[in-house]
Amino acid sequence: MGLAFVVFFPIGAFLIRSVKSKHTVWIHASCQFIGLALTVTGLATGIRVAKIIDRVRLPWSSSLHLLSID
Repeated sequence: MGLAFVVFFPIGAFLIRSVKSKHTVWIHASCQFIGLALTVTGLATGIRVAKIIDRVRLPWSSSLHLLSID
C-alpha cells in the first residue's frame, strides 16, 4: 500500500501536469487506478494477515462462513 502512496499517486499527479498529449488523461487515470488497486489490495492483505495471526475480530466474519468466503 505504501508503494501506491509514495510512487503511483504522485506520478499520476505529475504526469497530468507535465505530459501534453491527447492521451494525458488516460495516462493519469491509469496511474491513479493502479494506485487505487494497490491500496485496496494492501488493505485486504492487512486485514487477512491480522485475522491469521488473530489480532482482529471482524463483526461480519460469522456471515462469511455462510458464503464460504473465509
